[in-house]
Amino acid sequence: MRLLPAIVTVCLALVSVTAASADWDEAEAAYEAGDHERAYGLFEQLAIEGQARAQFRLGSMHAAGIGVPQDDSRAVDWYRKAAEQGHADAQFSLGYMYQFGRGVPEDVSEALHRYRQAADQGSAAGQSALGEMYDNGNGVPEDDAKALYWYRKSAQQGFAIGQFSVGRMYYKGEGVPKDYAKAIEWYLKAAQQGSRLAQFHLGEAHETGQGVPQDDSLAADWYRKAAELGWPEARYRLGMMYEEGRGVAADSSEAVRWLIRAGLRGHAEAQYYLGKKAHLGIGIPVSHGIAMLWYERAADQGHSIAQYNIGYMHLNGEGVPEDSGAAAGWFERAALGGNSQAQHALGILYERGLGVAQDVGRAADLYTQSANQGYSPAQFALGNMHANGNGISQDFEKAAYWYRKAAQQGHGNAQYLLGLMYVNGEGVAKDFIEAYALWTAASAGGNSDAEEGRKHIAESMNATQIAKAEEMSREYSKPQAD
Repeated sequence: MRLLPAIVTVCLALVSVTAASADWDEAEAAYEAGDHERAYGLFEQLAIEGQARAQFRLGSMHAAGIGVPQDDSRAVDWYRKAAEQGHADAQFSLGYMYQFGRGVPEDVSEALHRYRQAADQGSAAGQSALGEMYDNGNGVPEDDAKALYWYRKSAQQGFAIGQFSVGRMYYKGEGVPKDYAKAIEWYLKAAQQGSRLAQFHLGEAHETGQGVPQDDSLAADWYRKAAELGWPEARYRLGMMYEEGRGVAADSSEAVRWLIRAGLRGHAEAQYYLGKKAHLGIGIPVSHGIAMLWYERAADQGHSIAQYNIGYMHLNGEGVPEDSGAAAGWFERAALGGNSQAQHALGILYERGLGVAQDVGRAADLYTQSANQGYSPAQFALGNMHANGNGISQDFEKAAYWYRKAAQQGHGNAQYLLGLMYVNGEGVAKDFIEAYALWTAASAGGNSDAEEGRKHIAESMNATQIAKAEEMSREYSKPQAD
């Protein structure tokens, strides 16, 4: 689990302060006063004299661009000088630069070596980073027990990332038996030090009731703490709690505010939901332009529903010119991501030759992909293709199979046509009871042809058969799929 923002902070904050000199005090005072250029000059003098802590500080200033242009290569040079003198924080920071290829080619083995040097000297940051390497199997075989060992070393020194990581391992039962109580104990330690990850996970624990009593109000409180520290998922969760009135009073404006803050930090689900709100006018006025803006941000991250919705807007000319070709392109992206609605929609375009060259075989393939995911409109479309021999061999048994799949999900037209097949004995044995059951369900959904058919075959059925059919119809009486 990579905790990059927190580790970067550690690179800047960890400085071993030993016996101070007047020059060091002067450099520190300049740094704290915000006179970073002067501080850099003073630290540089000390670094040239060989002071490891000054070399480390120069590396941190170059890494963050404080007082000097940001320069990872220069940062690495200074970190290396300090690390070679045994400066633990510099060893950790140099390991970080190697792990993520900042200023040097990425080298996991060298990162591991430097983290181990720092950890062996008691660096809490190094111990936590080494634990993470074992946790993820990065440069070493994955080993939960060793990960926990190093995380615990770090946590026992009060290092928030280590505390959170110990809690997470207890929560998941990795390297140790699952123990929610201990997990919550460690999360609290980290959260009280401002760990937004720990705060978020405490919110999640209270929302789900795992390890603590379920309490939406406390969940919202913890999400808020993490959200205010910039954690995108916490901002999204808090926004949805305001949207749904869970743990807080329902407030659409507050929901939008938190969702926007999550979306601006790249949270794809928040971006999609903001697009949906603007598209459908959920709590805010309809705005196709704003909807498209948020959908596109989510779509660029691979959000398949957002991609489908953009295609839908192009197909129907909502906020953009009507363009079947553009719609097909977006449906294709969503379909490749496994979105069943997009697979079905793209199938329709290929079947009809809208925006793409007509290709009934491709349509059948797309309907099949969607139908196999349980999407009833695609199951119905595939049933039609088999029933009519459209692009594939006519096969009433397969038609009946797919109509039944859709009918069992409440698809009214599928119920009607499957009932007709039972009346005519096409693909199935003739069975008026089954037909009556199907047409009863379809009629309840508003299908007038089914109502007429039901009345007609009732003349050939007795009261017992009708009663049985009405009982069977409940199997099909489900909300019709969109």
